[in-house]
Amino acid sequence: LGALHDIDALTRLEAIEAIGFIADHDVNVVRPYLGDLVYYLHSEDKAVDDSIVIALSQFAHHSPTSLESHVETLSPLPSETDPEIMATVAYILGEIAGENPDAIEGCTGQLQDNLDHVDAGVRINAAWALSVAGVDDETAEIITKRLAQESYLNCEDAELRQRAVETLE
Repeated sequence: LGALHDIDALTRLEAIEAIGFIADHDVNVVRPYLGDLVYYLHSEDKAVDDSIVIALSQFAHHSPTSLESHVETLSPLPSETDPEIMATVAYILGEIAGENPDAIEGCTGQLQDNLDHVDAGVRINAAWALSVAGVDDETAEIITKRLAQESYLNCEDAELRQRAVETLE
């Protein structure tokens, strides 16, 4: 895993992917590399960013509190960020909020903005993250209307469909 700092981009990419794979099985083994992953996020290389957010989502799924100190680096994302990355970051923020809603307080504005994003995955994950964090009645009403209007409950992606259901509950 020392290859994470290798000068060769392909070698770094493989190390990032290995960290994500290991994190899915034992987060504690790769926890020391978490700061490095966040450091490399927002690189010029989409493949690197994709692999980083996948690895970070493993941390978020298995140990969301380990990411609390990195929330400000995860968000806000530039508007030109790839929708898959934006959707995954919203998912990560939701996982963090599930453990500590206050941890993502500074991100709720961007998540609310993402309710209008052109990509359904970004919208659903933003809505889910906001609902997990707990929102005011006005925002909750907006989320419910958006989900109802767009028939997310019938979308093909099972994970997105499940998050839509969880958000409406």
